[in-house]
Amino acid sequence: MTLLDYAGDETIAFLREDELATAVLPKGTVLWRIHDKDCVVDSRPYAGSDEVPHEIIRWSTGGRFGSQDCPMLYLGKTRQGAFLETLCSDPALGIAVSEERLGAYACSSFELPTAMCLANLTADGLLKNRLDGNVFSITNPDDAHRRTYRYARSVAAAIHENPNGYDGILYHSRVNPEFTNVALFYDNENQHRDLQQGIEVADRTLVEEQWAYRMQRSGFISIEILR
Repeated sequence: MTLLDYAGDETIAFLREDELATAVLPKGTVLWRIHDKDCVVDSRPYAGSDEVPHEIIRWSTGGRFGSQDCPMLYLGKTRQGAFLETLCSDPALGIAVSEERLGAYACSSFELPTAMCLANLTADGLLKNRLDGNVFSITNPDDAHRRTYRYARSVAAAIHENPNGYDGILYHSRVNPEFTNVALFYDNENQHRDLQQGIEVADRTLVEEQWAYRMQRSGFISIEILR
């Protein structure tokens, strides 16, 4: 079944029309993003150079909710949640993270420029929005190394089309439901620039961040950092 097949499914048609259960993040809410250490806030000054660096803001057409018709920006409500979603997203590959890998990433914060109204897919928000945990299921592997979220992406595209103008989706971490994350819909370049204004760029990589090691020592997050 393709994304378009799901998009035409009457079982999720209400997501395009009905008023949905939501969660509101107030203006000034701080969210977190794990990114390559060499990312920049604004790549425009590098235009025309041989290698234009990636921006911290990445509107993804993949991942759980993203598609060509519905790019998303994935953020964590906590640094720990962002860490899990980025570096421990596939427990089948293990939950050990090397210090060498930590040295390639940083964790920057975002202060929201405006309040954000999100379709709530956490806790009883799922039931109120007539959905269940299947929206987080990985379905139909394309091959041994790439998995897809066709149903989840169709749900996101339908919510994005809703005339109530939701800003994104609030959802549980797949690898630890105690954490919640945010996926914002892309609207326009003005929105992109507004978000850029609220970025506080990390001045160190994850291998220099004590909170990453405290996660392991606390035992709350089951990861192992390999030295």
